[in-house]
Amino acid sequence: MPESGSIEVDGLHLTEETVWDVRERIGMVFQNPDNQFVGADVEGDVAFGMENRGIPRAEMQKRVKEVLEAVDMTAFAKHEPVRLSGGQKQRVAIAGVLAVRPKIIIFDESTSMLDPEGKRDIVGLMRRLNDEENFTIISITHDIDEASLADRVIVLNDGRVIDDDVPGKIFASGDLLTKIGLDLPYPEALKEELKEKGINVPNEYLDEEGMVDWLCRSVLKN
Repeated sequence: MPESGSIEVDGLHLTEETVWDVRERIGMVFQNPDNQFVGADVEGDVAFGMENRGIPRAEMQKRVKEVLEAVDMTAFAKHEPVRLSGGQKQRVAIAGVLAVRPKIIIFDESTSMLDPEGKRDIVGLMRRLNDEENFTIISITHDIDEASLADRVIVLNDGRVIDDDVPGKIFASGDLLTKIGLDLPYPEALKEELKEKGINVPNEYLDEEGMVDWLCRSVLKN
């Protein structure tokens, strides 16, 4: 329970009486997927959460098939989770969460142990789950480049909210981030370097695609 204020999840106020109803609406994917595995193979692991909820076997089998397809892991259904790559393990962990059909998925530093390719895969999957499947995605991360891809960014320091806005407004004023020990997203760091070389750069925030487009139009053509 919060020490002060209140928490509302999907229209429910979090209290001791509603905590289990709130939990039913939320799934979590953690930093180390190995800590979430309990099944001998991938499909058994995905089914575990449903078994705990008493979901009928036929329905479990149907959902296992659906969620493994959703995360592109059907071919690995009979594999041992411990033998998968980091990115594949996180996909299995995500499938296990999807199988119990939450409305909100919290990713707690879920890409921090992955290589760049695995990180791109999981961030892309987060985006797809939000855009196409209408899940609410909350990503807890220290990775500023990952955070810059979100629709909304909440900056926390010592447990308190110090900013809450769209990425463009937060990252365009980098002083706030550097004061609390965070790096700038790569496009903003590049803009600072270009300024030092006397190149005029736009004031508004640009993501990587926007920066490449601006460089091609405004700098490289000269």
